[in-house]
Amino acid sequence: MLADVLRIQDTRARQKRLELVCEVDPDVPDAHVNLGSALVHDELEEALACYRKALQLQPDHALAHCNLGQALRFQGKFREALAELQRAAAVWALQQGEKIP
Repeated sequence: MLADVLRIQDTRARQKRLELVCEVDPDVPDAHVNLGSALVHDELEEALACYRKALQLQPDHALAHCNLGQALRFQGKFREALAELQRAAAVWALQQGEKIP
């Protein structure tokens, strides 16, 4: 279902479908991450909430950490952004079997 939604070309229609996916099945972290990405430029606070919801559901979601870091950077919260981006790198490295010094 999520893969079909991501194929929708019209950004507003895709956003509406992602909202529906999150409402119908709120336990899918990727749906929240994708909705956050659809919202980040126009509704930053809602995008932040989506990324945080994804991380609540799956704390080791590297993309959610990365996107949250970028959104925090947009807000000028550079220390928090850096911490999230570092978490994203650490999670990604662990998932790839690497170690970060």
